[in-house]
Amino acid sequence: MALVWTLAGANHPMRPEASAVVAVAGALPARRSTLASRSLVLLTISYGAVGYFQYLFFYWMGYYFQKVLELPERTSRRYEAILPLAMALGMPLGGWLSDRLERALGAARGRRITPMAGMGAGAVLLALGVQAREPAWIVTWFALALGAVGTAEGPFWATAIELGGRRGGRSAAFFNTGGNAGGILAPIVTPWIGQRYGWPWALALGGAVCLLGVVLWVGIDPGGRPDGDEPPGP
Repeated sequence: MALVWTLAGANHPMRPEASAVVAVAGALPARRSTLASRSLVLLTISYGAVGYFQYLFFYWMGYYFQKVLELPERTSRRYEAILPLAMALGMPLGGWLSDRLERALGAARGRRITPMAGMGAGAVLLALGVQAREPAWIVTWFALALGAVGTAEGPFWATAIELGGRRGGRSAAFFNTGGNAGGILAPIVTPWIGQRYGWPWALALGGAVCLLGVVLWVGIDPGGRPDGDEPPGP
């Protein structure tokens, strides 16, 4: 009843109660719209595809090298170490390239290019690795695939935070949770497919999922913000 009274009696523009109510009422739609942003939802699903691709490598490459390819344990461990290093090199490269493209083409176009190209290249390189026969070429293609997908990390995170506006932390948390949810599927789905249909198909699925993530970027507006929100201040 106090709230109703305040609304009814707040006819003076300078009245403190009226200012407080208007501020709260104006904030609520923006808070609700942060996680309802179409771009943020699509971005989160696309990042789930990245998570699936990366978890596929993190959890199953050791098994693939040792049990499927029957490589010596020492060789397998060396190959396993190469893959995350390739991804680590790809991450700063992708951030640098994305910034350059954004300055040249604007946020809407420039931000999309790096993740779409990186994820698309990662899917193709993974397929080349699956088709290769020499172990040295297999690990080369796999490392390049993971490095290419790693270039998408910077643009993904920058977009997630900017889409949140003043609630960038909440937006990033939602986005990261979705990415890890996609990643959790890889350790479960990969062996199931590998045992029933063969490991080439299990790995190829990671590439197909990555391509789905590329398609989702078509509907993402990297410069968009939730309704009623404003860009974060300098």
